[in-house]
Amino acid sequence: MYNILVVDDSKFIRQRITNTLDQTKHYRVISEASNGIEALSIYRKLKPDAVILDLTMDQLDGFKTLSLMLKLFPFANVIVFSSLTSKLTKDECFQLGAKDIIAKPNFKSIIRSLDQIFEAKIANDFQ
Repeated sequence: MYNILVVDDSKFIRQRITNTLDQTKHYRVISEASNGIEALSIYRKLKPDAVILDLTMDQLDGFKTLSLMLKLFPFANVIVFSSLTSKLTKDECFQLGAKDIIAKPNFKSIIRSLDQIFEAKIANDFQ
């Protein structure tokens, strides 16, 4: 089972992501953060397998969080889940090191994205 950190300033969105991942056999939310500062602290302590990250947050936005997270933890698997999905935004997120960017509210796409990240590991688990 893969451990996921959900980072979004909306408690409702965090709960929806958690509920979506709870429907799978492979993913569980081990912690939540409402801003980037909390996210970096939690990541340091728990070292989750992947992070679902919003871009629009107080204190430390998703762009700065993504940049810092990947500088501090270069092997972090970060999926951006945001309503900001212009080509410019996507380009910046990928340039910063995001594995994927998903437009809200496509919750089911989070599972597909995580599956792609962990595809080889999941395939090996079935052999």
